[in-house]
Amino acid sequence: DMISRAYHDSLFMAVVAPVAMVFIPCYRGYSHRPDEFTSIQAMENGVQVLAHTLAALASG
Repeated sequence: DMISRAYHDSLFMAVVAPVAMVFIPCYRGYSHRPDEFTSIQAMENGVQVLAHTLAALASG
């Protein structure tokens, strides 16, 4: 399980349309810090999740 306080990213859009988020791991969980780091592989995995999700939504 992961606790996220990233709701501010979707708070206003949720009024207009359903919202989902794709999270990818960062080194030591750091976010919005100079030492934040995410591997290329984690980014590729996140893009794949997003692509498959959009394809599934588009096909109904």
